[in-house]
Amino acid sequence: MRIIDFDKLDIADESIITFGNFDGLHLGHNKLINNLIEIANTNNLKSILITFNPHTMSVVRKDEKNSIITPHKLKLELLKAYPLDYISIIKFNEKFSQINPFHFIDTIINSCNPSTILIGYDNRFGSKGKGNYRNLKKYLSKKDIKVICFKEHHYDNVSIKSTLVKNLIKEGKMEQVSSYLGRTFSLCGTIIKGKGRGKELGFPTANLKLMNKEQIIPKVGLYYVNFVDGHERYKALCNIGYRPTFDNDKTLSVESHIVKDGDFNFYNKEIRIEFLKYLRDEMTFSSKEDLMEQIKNDIISVEKVTD
Repeated sequence: MRIIDFDKLDIADESIITFGNFDGLHLGHNKLINNLIEIANTNNLKSILITFNPHTMSVVRKDEKNSIITPHKLKLELLKAYPLDYISIIKFNEKFSQINPFHFIDTIINSCNPSTILIGYDNRFGSKGKGNYRNLKKYLSKKDIKVICFKEHHYDNVSIKSTLVKNLIKEGKMEQVSSYLGRTFSLCGTIIKGKGRGKELGFPTANLKLMNKEQIIPKVGLYYVNFVDGHERYKALCNIGYRPTFDNDKTLSVESHIVKDGDFNFYNKEIRIEFLKYLRDEMTFSSKEDLMEQIKNDIISVEKVTD
């Protein structure tokens, strides 16, 4: 496999390509990519997946609040698990967003030499999203390039889409999210110094600064999570909220407390937090003692889950 910028892509062998944001790499994306690889292997073609960085909506709708499930760096790590021949990244910007859809396709043809294009049923591309399966098929009808529409993917009679997954994340339904992603949902970022409130209470926390400010954040509350440092994975509690007992300063924080005893130092490290289960709403306590008692109960609940 090679990961290569799109402007450096020059494939002489015949290929099959697909393109899109692939935000979340959910079960539908997984099915499409495996279909791409299967067709490539059956027909002796190079398999090429083209994706965008940043997410196209971050540019096209830059004045609106956009959220993504998977930061680009994590998305590439996940894509590396597939036996693709090439992953190519388009550096998406305002100029690129204004490209005529068929000029975009011509650029792909010149760069990738495709005999087949596999496109999602709801894929929209080119300026103002005017490109789609139907007009792409019509445009290439006189060229020796086959266009295949990847149909809507269902799991448990549910149509799997990134929008659906985002809504479930916002509702804190992490187990359902995991089933539709085919893995646990993660927040990625760097651990920074906080105010030390947790340490004062005897329950030190690691404060996460998001890798990408557009990462979608689960609903406010307490979660049972895996706290992942490289190859090390720790069971933890993660509170997403505004610390109303102490601060209530309207600044959202993502703080994790590792259940296992130990002297941990994660400052400035890149960390991934895997969300397993929503435990309860964020609460306001009348005293530090009440808060400490609740945290002890939360830890007990997590220990029961892990048994």
